[in-house]
Amino acid sequence: MARLAGVPHKVTQRANEILHDIENESLMSGDQAKNSGKRAKGKTNAKYTQLILFDSDDKNASASRSHPIIEELNNMDVNGMTPLDALNALNELKKKAKISEDD
Repeated sequence: MARLAGVPHKVTQRANEILHDIENESLMSGDQAKNSGKRAKGKTNAKYTQLILFDSDDKNASASRSHPIIEELNNMDVNGMTPLDALNALNELKKKAKISEDD
């Protein structure tokens, strides 16, 4: 797929090397977990890590879910709005966000 998208060969080759390393670490971690009789929670010595963008345990994420503007967005029926209604609603939300930012 990457070749079709025009990604250079060196990039795909390096990606395959990294994938191979990750898969090998995963297999090794699985073997260690079997031998110790415990389930591995994660690799602490991994060379490659994936960043978690949205962590459900994050305090900021839970605080933002209860924000009035977020609640208002969740309660909107965007499929039932006309384009003009949607723009007006967006403008109102923008005003509310600016007001709450100034507080």
